[in-house]
Amino acid sequence: MFEGEYELSLEEEAEIEKNANIYSIVRTLDFIDWAYNSSLIAKDIYIDNCTTILEQYNTSKEALEKFAGIDAFAQKYSLTDYKLGINRIKQGPPQISTSSNNTVRFY
Repeated sequence: MFEGEYELSLEEEAEIEKNANIYSIVRTLDFIDWAYNSSLIAKDIYIDNCTTILEQYNTSKEALEKFAGIDAFAQKYSLTDYKLGINRIKQGPPQISTSSNNTVRFY
């Protein structure tokens, strides 16, 4: 080992990997929302991907022992610039609503 190097326990390694999963999910959702808003991916692909990734997020956050919520996580790991991804996590999967005049809206 190098000077100042620290060997992680299996538990510490697992915790880092779980945090990395949440981190990558936020960044991925941010990119997917940006791509959809830029008309680079179709609505059905957007919905399918968001739904799948949000399911992964829910599983990943349950695996973390000390998960204080997405806002605290984003602040701790400097993810505050990824607002689209954070908002998608807060809002959940995209919902389609048809109003009385048959206008389709995304939430």
